[in-house]
Amino acid sequence: MASHHHEARASSVTTSNMKTSAVMVLLAWCCLLSQTLASIEKRNAEEDNYYDDEPPPTLSPDFNICDIKGSYPIYCYCNNINPNEATEGNCWIIDDMSNAQNQHIWEGLSTQSGIQSLTLHLRSDGILHRIPTVAIQHLP
Repeated sequence: MASHHHEARASSVTTSNMKTSAVMVLLAWCCLLSQTLASIEKRNAEEDNYYDDEPPPTLSPDFNICDIKGSYPIYCYCNNINPNEATEGNCWIIDDMSNAQNQHIWEGLSTQSGIQSLTLHLRSDGILHRIPTVAIQHLP
């Protein structure tokens, strides 16, 4: 009889330990999930509000997306380089066009508001997570 009581007590302790372990694992998963969701929300907020911390950079008045001079993460080749006369554009993204410092470059498409066909090429070292609305709002 004593051995039966001892087995029942051992079984009770083992079950209790298993429940404690399961609760600990569940808590660990909840913490991990919470941190992951917080990280995703923070990243989405940063992408949506990339100009909140400081005013956006601006393009020079003579900037022309089809005739880029200087170092930019994008280069476009158009069927006409004169402002607002191109109807076709091929743009090569050669660096990170998704980071906040480069978002203003998409405004450069306003210099060629007649573009009817725009092709974006992403080089292997280029980065483009999404196409901002500003990139296409100036197109017909």
